[in-house]
Amino acid sequence: GIAPSVDAQKRGISLESIHQGLQTAANVINAASDVLGTTVAFSTTGLDIEPRSLTEDEGILLSGCQADELSLDLEQSDKTQRKAYGAFTYSLQKIINETHGTLTNKQLVMNARNEITSLRFHEQHPYAFIAVIRIPTPYNLKGCINDVENIRRLIMKRFNFDRHFIKEIIMLFYFSGHGTAVPVLKPGQPLRLDEAIVPCDFNLITDVDFRDLVNQLPEKVNFTILSDSCHSGGLIDKEKEQIGPNTLRKGEKSPECITRGKSIEFPVIHDIIDLVSDAAHQATNIAEQFFGSFGRDIVSLKFNHEAAKQKGLLGLQPHEDKGILVSGCKAYETSFDVVLDGKSYGAFTDAVVKVSMGGYVKISNKDLVTRARDILKQNGFDQTPCLYCSNADLDADFLGEVA
Repeated sequence: GIAPSVDAQKRGISLESIHQGLQTAANVINAASDVLGTTVAFSTTGLDIEPRSLTEDEGILLSGCQADELSLDLEQSDKTQRKAYGAFTYSLQKIINETHGTLTNKQLVMNARNEITSLRFHEQHPYAFIAVIRIPTPYNLKGCINDVENIRRLIMKRFNFDRHFIKEIIMLFYFSGHGTAVPVLKPGQPLRLDEAIVPCDFNLITDVDFRDLVNQLPEKVNFTILSDSCHSGGLIDKEKEQIGPNTLRKGEKSPECITRGKSIEFPVIHDIIDLVSDAAHQATNIAEQFFGSFGRDIVSLKFNHEAAKQKGLLGLQPHEDKGILVSGCKAYETSFDVVLDGKSYGAFTDAVVKVSMGGYVKISNKDLVTRARDILKQNGFDQTPCLYCSNADLDADFLGEVA
């Protein structure tokens, strides 16, 4: 009967309110399943599906409340340092910041319960249990998470990045995953294929979007993109090519090496978006299909002609600026995901880490790419890292302003 110490709103929406949006989400999953020829299965309790034996440590879920409860959103107050938080997230943050040493999952959840109770919310109880979700497809990659961890360790140890600011992608954008080539056909012009990376939701990020980011850089700031994905050459639209095709002799792959290309063909992406948008929006072209599925404001500028025109991104010619692209392969090549000796990694990311940690006090953008090429060719990988940047940045130190 005691009023809570801060104002709050419930983080719950009725099933009826989200039904239409849920249909769209289901259409995405079903479309992907249909196109990729796979079955999407959710392993959990309470669903009418074939049970599967679970082993411990397959997954850990720390939930903000129990299944029949609502989590609360805290309004700004003196109690929360004039910031709005979720009650559960606020409690986790407070506990972790005030705890010296380690916390078990059980301790974290029980302490979060006590903290929420201290806020006088007695109908929200954080909980911990195992949950497993698996969506198998022919495009699953095994090495991407390991790649991110390897790059994280590299930039902290070799280039002195502060771990607290690694999420700030002001100077470096690193991506390990699938790429694709977007066909562009205009009247009277030959077919052109433009580069893009493929996020999990298929809302493509294209070369035009990275060009837009580079164009917004403040003075004296470089933007380095390191992309371990297929079709990554040219991922900054109209960036000057410094190191392109090569003629290095290819070595032999280890017979125990298992590889998979990091590419999803654009027709596959088109089919998925086509099925989703037709079901929900009756769209008639690919741009409208992307708009209908994701919203006009968050779709790539590649598909939003008017927005690209307003930003001055149409009709550009190759030129020099402060964008630096280190790509895992040429625009029409494949980057490889590798499994060897029980370890999974991107072949290009592995080469970059080896070169950077190879004892050099400093290494230029040019030397990084040429030496990574040597490693890939010696190991039998038919992919050609490239470098796109200004003449000045060609011989500049890789991540030099940080290192």
